[in-house]
Amino acid sequence: MKIIKQTVLAALVVVFAMNFLFAQKTPSFKRFNYGVDASLIIFPVNVFDKNTFVYGLHSNIYYNLNKYFYLHSGIGLENGRYEYFENYDVNGNTESLDYIREYLRFGIPVSIGFQHNLFNDKFNLNTQIGVVYNLNLTYYEYVRVSNVPSLNHELNLQPKLIDPLGWARLALYYSIGIEKHISNNQSIGFSCFLLALHQYQIVRYGWQFEDVSRFQTGIRLTYKFGCNK
Repeated sequence: MKIIKQTVLAALVVVFAMNFLFAQKTPSFKRFNYGVDASLIIFPVNVFDKNTFVYGLHSNIYYNLNKYFYLHSGIGLENGRYEYFENYDVNGNTESLDYIREYLRFGIPVSIGFQHNLFNDKFNLNTQIGVVYNLNLTYYEYVRVSNVPSLNHELNLQPKLIDPLGWARLALYYSIGIEKHISNNQSIGFSCFLLALHQYQIVRYGWQFEDVSRFQTGIRLTYKFGCNK
């Protein structure tokens, strides 16, 4: 037991010594970066589902594992609007169904990223892959069915948390983009991203069972500070 304790203690001393030496050799390397970004999901950017419109703001924190890899998390708030309009035939008459839902979506991403300098460190190419934990709160709903007036309604709802727990809240996330340094510790960036939602996260009208995609694509504009060239 004594030998094991001495071995562990010696290993810890070596680790701390290496960290100290590494810090001395790379004094400009920063472990943490921070940022904010604006995201947008809209047709024709969202090529999979033309009736979804989502935009939001996100605060971000980045932990640099080394020069190339980093961890990313934060919290985002998005406002979403879903529209569904359909004309259909009933006994030779053309009827219509109109449905609108507006909702808030909170998202907490957890991803790993890779970055690489381009053009003499003036630009960074970066890509991320991970998951986003989403929570939807619906606050407005509108339904109009031409041949069933009893179903028509317009509601300003109290935000309602839907399925707050479980794996169904997780969406797969991937992005690729480019950043430009505007100073020694600031950069701006542009990226495209893809979300693969769980089927229970899909916003749709109650009678819809098909032709609603789990995928959402969008663009993201990012401002990052605390970073190095």
